[in-house]
Amino acid sequence: AFRAARVEVAGEVVKPGTVTLDDTPKGILQAVNLSGGLTANASRRRALLVRKGVTYRIDLAGLLSGEKPVSNPLLFAGDVLHIPDQSEDQVFVLGAVAKQAPVIIRQSSISLIEALTNAGGIEELRGKQSGVLVFRLKQFGSEPIPTVYALDLSRPDGMLLAGEFALRPRDVVYVQATAFAQYNSVIATLLPTVSTIFELHELTK
Repeated sequence: AFRAARVEVAGEVVKPGTVTLDDTPKGILQAVNLSGGLTANASRRRALLVRKGVTYRIDLAGLLSGEKPVSNPLLFAGDVLHIPDQSEDQVFVLGAVAKQAPVIIRQSSISLIEALTNAGGIEELRGKQSGVLVFRLKQFGSEPIPTVYALDLSRPDGMLLAGEFALRPRDVVYVQATAFAQYNSVIATLLPTVSTIFELHELTK
């Protein structure tokens, strides 16, 4: 009966399907390896173990990195192991940066400096180093409370703080534009309208 025991492995693994338990105990890492490993789109931070209708969140980052002591839970017959994708591991970098795009938290965490670097850095001509904002929803009871952190990366202490500022999934990083860049943006928006008005004026002469 023990040899016939099976575990379902689903989600972002190369070969989703069943893993058969044998005389050698198998944990989550062994099940992932037997399923061909993680796909490129797999979360490196978390796994979900469903056992008898109860879902447990597993610290996959700790298991993969070995940076902290994390147990590799043994699997039992009827368990379902699900590896989610990276959609819940993203932070969003917007504003005056070289590349506005989601940045993936690969394993345990990512700092603000790392996220800005992955986005190509703050644009020299448009970005305002003293105006870097981090928007985060904090859960207090049943209500999410929006929180905004402001960092000044033009100062040495602000740069050091940004190197230690750990971002969380779904954080939004926004780099404000300089006053000159904002002025240029307004002018660029108004020019087509001004040109149209001028052309209509010329036609009605």
